[in-house]
Amino acid sequence: MADMDYTKPNSVEDSLMITNPAKIPAGRYYDASFFQLEAERMWTRAWQMAARLEQLPNIGDWVDYTILGKSIIIVRTAEGIKAFHNHCRHRGVPLTDGPYGNCKNKGFICPFHGWRWNLEGECTFVYGKHLFAEEMLDQSELSLRTCRSEIWGGCVFINFDETAPSFRESIGPVAERLEAHGVDNLRAEWWYATVLPANWKIAMEAFMEGYHVMKTHPQLQRTVPILYNSRYGSDTGGIGAPVDPSLSVAENIYAQYRHLELLNSGMAGMVHEKELAIAGQLLDMPLPDDPTQAVQAWYHALQAQITKQLHAAGENIPDLNE
Repeated sequence: MADMDYTKPNSVEDSLMITNPAKIPAGRYYDASFFQLEAERMWTRAWQMAARLEQLPNIGDWVDYTILGKSIIIVRTAEGIKAFHNHCRHRGVPLTDGPYGNCKNKGFICPFHGWRWNLEGECTFVYGKHLFAEEMLDQSELSLRTCRSEIWGGCVFINFDETAPSFRESIGPVAERLEAHGVDNLRAEWWYATVLPANWKIAMEAFMEGYHVMKTHPQLQRTVPILYNSRYGSDTGGIGAPVDPSLSVAENIYAQYRHLELLNSGMAGMVHEKELAIAGQLLDMPLPDDPTQAVQAWYHALQAQITKQLHAAGENIPDLNE
C-alpha cells in the first residue's frame, strides 16, 4: 500500500505489516483501522468498474455507482460517456434517485431546491437567481464536478485520483490477453448482487482461488481435471480423469457433453446454452478409435463449430482454437 508511514510506533501499519508473504496478518481481514486505511489510501486511488456500456445504450441513460459513501453518475451524452460526482453544487444533495435512469429530456434536477444541470454537467437553472451575488453564479463554480473515467473492455472505469496511472497502465499486459478474446464484444445477460457480511477481501479471494474446487465444487474438477489436478495434485485420486479407457469413444464423448451441460446449468452459464446446443450437434461425429485422441479431436471440432456458427449468426467471436 502506497504512502504508509512505517516509522510510527504501534501504528496499525506496523502491527499488520506483511513480513512473511506466506502469512498474511489476520487483522487485515477484520481490523476496522486497517479497513479505514484501505478506504482512505486504496479505494480513493484504484480503478473501479462502475458500469457496463450496454447499461447506457441511449443518450441520457445514467447509472449510479456508489462506494464508501462516494456516489458517481455515469451518463451517456451526445459526445460519449461522462462521469460526475453525484451532488448538487448548492447544498450537496444527491441528484439521482435509484440505481439507473434516463434524463435526456429534463437533465439532472436537485430534489431539494430544484437547481438543474444538463448532460454535460452545466448548470441550466438556479431558482431565485437574483438572490445570489453574480460571482456565485459563475458556470465554472456551478458545473458538476467531473470524475476521472476511462472505457475499456465494454466497461466504464472510474478513479478518484487524477494523478493515478491510466487504466491501461494499471492493468498491464493482461489487457492484450483479454482483447485477443474480443472482450469488447461481450455483453452481460444477467446480473446478481448481494450484500455479504464480510470484509471485501474474503469475498474476492474466495472467487479468485481454485483451491476450494476439489471439495466445494467437485463437479468442476471433474470437468476440467487437467487444470485442477496439474495445479493441486491428484491426492484425491485424480478426480475426474479426462478420459475413461474402460468406456467406448461414444460414451466418453457423451460424458464430456454432460460436463458441459453441468457447467451450463449448475454454474449459471460458464458454458452458454448456444454453445451447448452446438456440442449436441457433434455427439455422433466420426472420431479416432483412441478415446484420448477422440476427446481432443471432439473439443477441437466443437471450438471450430462454435466459432463458425456464431460468426454466421453475426457475433464477433474470435477463433477459439487459435
